[in-house]
Amino acid sequence: MHNLQMDNHLVFGTTEPAWRLVDVYDGCIDAAPSLLQEIARIVVGDLPFKMRSIHVAIAQKDGAALKTTARSLRGALSILVKTQDLDELHQLELMGSENDLDGAQTLFEELRLKIGCLLQGLRQSTV
Repeated sequence: MHNLQMDNHLVFGTTEPAWRLVDVYDGCIDAAPSLLQEIARIVVGDLPFKMRSIHVAIAQKDGAALKTTARSLRGALSILVKTQDLDELHQLELMGSENDLDGAQTLFEELRLKIGCLLQGLRQSTV
């Protein structure tokens, strides 16, 4: 299995390339559908790498890496979803900044499910 397919399977429970799941997320920003499509494709295309980086940071108990990656992913996803919907990322970022990773794996699993739902919603809103 290709590395990207393995990453997508581990992160999203599917081997389908993440960018094929997304066409456009309607209503978050006022832009042409083709621009939204491109933004979504870029953001979602980077998800496996960032999710894997968060997972590794938690496993290695690397608070600085967790903080940086969670903040980066939260910023990228805030283009597509409301920031209050990304509470797990905010909590992971805070855990990383305090270098207190107790409960981080549980939050990561919750985030993984939420990202899966986000991708499902993006797929359903395809124009």
